[in-house]
Amino acid sequence: MPRNTAIAIVATAFFWLWASHADAGMRYCVKPGGERYIVVQNSNDKVVRTLAWNGLSALNLPPGYRVARSDGYKAGMTLLPNNTGNPCFSIQLDWMIGADKLVVDADDWFAGAISSIWFRGVQYLDNSVHGRSMGAAVTFDRYGECFNPTLDGSGRDDGHYRTTSKLLSWKTTPDSLSTTTQMAYWFPARSPHQIKPGDITPCTREHPEQRTAVNSTDLSDVIFSWTQTFGYRGVANAVSVEGTYSIGSPHQRADFEMLATYLPLGTFSVLEAFDPKEGEFHPLSDGPGIQSFPEVVSSKDGMSAFGITSPLFPGKEHIGFGRQRFSAAHVMKLNCVTHVSPAPAGRYAFNCLWAIGTRLEVERAIRDFTAK
Repeated sequence: MPRNTAIAIVATAFFWLWASHADAGMRYCVKPGGERYIVVQNSNDKVVRTLAWNGLSALNLPPGYRVARSDGYKAGMTLLPNNTGNPCFSIQLDWMIGADKLVVDADDWFAGAISSIWFRGVQYLDNSVHGRSMGAAVTFDRYGECFNPTLDGSGRDDGHYRTTSKLLSWKTTPDSLSTTTQMAYWFPARSPHQIKPGDITPCTREHPEQRTAVNSTDLSDVIFSWTQTFGYRGVANAVSVEGTYSIGSPHQRADFEMLATYLPLGTFSVLEAFDPKEGEFHPLSDGPGIQSFPEVVSSKDGMSAFGITSPLFPGKEHIGFGRQRFSAAHVMKLNCVTHVSPAPAGRYAFNCLWAIGTRLEVERAIRDFTAK
């Protein structure tokens, strides 16, 4: 294992619980930590079994028994409801950048999307709403969210610790994580296009007549795979993301979105783009918009920053970089985007990069990428 790398793989070290009676139909993933015990009670609240965590793969509770919700697990253990239909899955990858640890989490109800990025005491993702993570998506035929396979799952999954997307596989190495997922549509089949409850609006300006989801199923025929490799080309604070969309049916147009990253606006608010010809950074508007230069968003004091670029930039293939400030939601979104028209069934591969650190550290990484 490289000296600057440590990885804690807990995907196979979880056990899951099917609880009935008071918790009928609820599935749980248990994330161990601290004192690893869980208590099972019967309907009379009598403790009937105390389990020491020992890597059990499954525990099935008979009718009339439940997991104690109030004091059934000791400090340090996290009890996570899980209705995903996916296996209990969580990866925590610890990557050292100098003397500081970057901690990246991917939890099962995000179906392979990155759910948390902690670095130097700062959370880089706002995952308070389902779909806010570091993820990926594609929209077809200019229908926007009405025809929108999404890595995290459906918008209706919000608040339910579940995902409609299907996690098919995952793999880790000391410096990388990989997942493969069958994407769910953001809007359930034929459901109305509602951004706010009761407010049914056209899907897009290109299709003002369409006010319901185009898809007739909840699960799409898009299989998305990606590998995130840390320490790209020896740059410790740089991460290479290689992604592939496998599309099962043809479309007139496909708009691909990789590295869709939602950052908390309270921390990250200063937007800039790097022009390699001038060798300078320039201020960016809040968007929404897509432009051709690598982007950086940072805190006002420059102590925390996040940047995106692509090894295809500058190059023959067009990769754009998008951004949008969602003031009401208190998030800033950055992404890598491109489109294909027409888009026959098949595989579409893309490569983007992200960097983390102070404003100066991210600038150095992006300059280094561009020079290479």
